[in-house]
Amino acid sequence: MSTANANNARTPLDSTSSRNATDTRKRSSNKLAKKSQKDKSKNGSTKGAAGSAIINALFWVLSIGFVLGALALVPGPLQDRLLVAIGRLERKDTSGLYPVKTKILADREKRASIFRAFQHAWFGYERHAFGADEYHPVSQSGSNLTQSQSSGPSTSIGYTIIDTLDMFLLLSLNEDGASLGKSYRRTRKWLKEEHTFDVDANFNTFELTIRLLGGLLSAHWAEYEVGITPGLGTQEEEEDERFRASQTGASDANPASEEQGRKPFERSTRRNDEDDHYDPSDMLYLHKAVDLADRLMGAFTTRSGLPWSNINLKTRVGSSSDQEHGLVSTAEIGTLQLEFRYLSYMLVQQLHQIPHDQLHTMSLPSYLKDEDGNPKTVEELRTYWNAVENAMKVAREGTRTRLPSVFMNPADGEFIVSPVRLGSRGDSYFEYLLKQYLQTSRKERDLLRMWDDAIDQIHENLLLRTPKRDLLFVAELDPEQDQQGQISWRREPKQDHLTCFLAGTLMLSAAHTRGTNDPNVQSASIPPKPSDFEAGSRAARDWRTGEDLLKSCYDTQKTSTGLSPEIVHFRTSTEPDWVRQKARGEWYIKGAPPNEPPPLDARYILRPEIVESIFVAYRLTADPKYRRWGWKIFEAIEQHCKVPTGGYAGVVNVEDVPVQWEDKMETFFLMEGILR
Repeated sequence: MSTANANNARTPLDSTSSRNATDTRKRSSNKLAKKSQKDKSKNGSTKGAAGSAIINALFWVLSIGFVLGALALVPGPLQDRLLVAIGRLERKDTSGLYPVKTKILADREKRASIFRAFQHAWFGYERHAFGADEYHPVSQSGSNLTQSQSSGPSTSIGYTIIDTLDMFLLLSLNEDGASLGKSYRRTRKWLKEEHTFDVDANFNTFELTIRLLGGLLSAHWAEYEVGITPGLGTQEEEEDERFRASQTGASDANPASEEQGRKPFERSTRRNDEDDHYDPSDMLYLHKAVDLADRLMGAFTTRSGLPWSNINLKTRVGSSSDQEHGLVSTAEIGTLQLEFRYLSYMLVQQLHQIPHDQLHTMSLPSYLKDEDGNPKTVEELRTYWNAVENAMKVAREGTRTRLPSVFMNPADGEFIVSPVRLGSRGDSYFEYLLKQYLQTSRKERDLLRMWDDAIDQIHENLLLRTPKRDLLFVAELDPEQDQQGQISWRREPKQDHLTCFLAGTLMLSAAHTRGTNDPNVQSASIPPKPSDFEAGSRAARDWRTGEDLLKSCYDTQKTSTGLSPEIVHFRTSTEPDWVRQKARGEWYIKGAPPNEPPPLDARYILRPEIVESIFVAYRLTADPKYRRWGWKIFEAIEQHCKVPTGGYAGVVNVEDVPVQWEDKMETFFLMEGILR
């Protein structure tokens, strides 16, 4: 057998082995193919499942985000928390020096409603009672404060008109503000040509100061210093218009020559209205303010330096009140400072604008000259400041380490044993301590010390909480004398609407003083961050107290009308049985005997204290919750206090619907209540 045949020859065993090997290879190949196919199928399934999971998760995230986003667009607690949280982010401005403040967006619709409310109130007064001191919208009539003191014709001192001037000016900045121009110029013309303070009658020193002196000074600031003029734009806008006209040759006016010929303390004269000769450069309101202040100085002639409760504007003679046994209230002596201080400040500023070598050659306004026509000295212009500062010194001596009672003796300057409260007769004394400190650029630290001492005493002696809902309120201390003549103090769970000023003022104090007497401390951010108030600090305590008190004050709006009563009593754990049996909720209004008129506690006289504290809280926090609170109160006023023929009236009983009106629109409603 050849070699080739030998090589090609296969034995039976060899063939079998070859077939087996081939089958093994095929089976192995098939297994590998099946395994590969399974792996591919498994990987595809895994990838598909992972993709489905991602899609499902994305769907739920987007759904939840959509729902939360939709809810965040609806005014409510969720939106409030979201916006406030955004405001707390530690963002910086371009300079990197100050935190970026949360933007407070204007609500044009609500702003327009408030503007229309002012128009309704003012135009009603203008139609039915223009020039009168007080407006009675239900009877569509007016009255003067002197009517009870004179058998003949009464004389107006411009109570409503002057107290409303600054609102006229501020609201004229609204989109429809030009519509107030005609009424404003009519009002100003009346003050210039018909009004006088030379009235032989007694008036309350406190009320004249806060309503009239304050009204004139704020109107002077807005009209003359800022340049706001209803219907004519601001001073700056008009000067810009004249400048642009001069650049295009469209005007013969020469702004440069006007500036050169202008006196240091005067603004340029505006274009006069041909009908009423309107000219804000006459500084009408400042002249009126000085005239009134000079007459009020007759109230500071007591032996102690405290002001008399009343003043005759013609004779300039002060007198005691017939109602309080000749005493003067703490609020009366502590609530004159802002106005008199600011008047002295403005006059001194004007004097300093005049070069010293021109004092005797320049024609000066009358309020900068003495009786002989010579320029007044700085000390003479500070007479108003010194008068009220002396009254504060007397109060300072009597309040060291204790809270002031509500009455003082003007003869010797001593506090009288009387109630201690932050409501009527006491409220604005405390309010003005802080505001004087802020007004004087934080320079008078003794005022801040008096404020801090008072707040410490209030925390220790007057703050209480209700047993169920833990509502915070400010109680009163009433003196009681036993048979041996010993005086003890009974804590009364009674709170006036007036007391609610404290909520916003506490928050204002915490934000601007940060609990220190350092005048250079930076104010808290808006809204405050945790780092703004140290844990356990005075500022943290006062901020929280202000928030809690405001919550309680707003809770008193939950009446049948949505209006807060004049006085409420809060529930306590030691209350008598008759309270437990008859009172419902955490507070109640003391009722009247059967078939008797409602008590004064139940009335609402358009007071602004709760609204003002809500306004302050919103401006300090940008929390929309406070804007909603304020709007609910405004809606309640619109529903229950608006008189269809014009004006707004108080309500006799906030729990009676339909309401019975009290025929009077307080001047502070136009000045404070609406704009807040």
